[in-house]
Amino acid sequence: MKCLRCGGLMIYEEFYNPQESFSGLKCLICGEAIDPIILENRKLISTIQRMSPRQVRRSKVVHHPLKGTERMRMMLEA
Repeated sequence: MKCLRCGGLMIYEEFYNPQESFSGLKCLICGEAIDPIILENRKLISTIQRMSPRQVRRSKVVHHPLKGTERMRMMLEA
């Protein structure tokens, strides 16, 4: 898979923080890290940018925690 930022090679990597671990992709060249939450937020932001202020106020945004490499693959293919 190629990095959207620099075109470098993306690899699957396990990321860790004090509370949990999660899977994502990391570019070997520029270090860009992408996980399912980042992809979901980018889609949400692009949707909100296309909406009028009235539509944004009336919309009900729901956050769904995403985990796992299978979910990552599904989101990247969408």
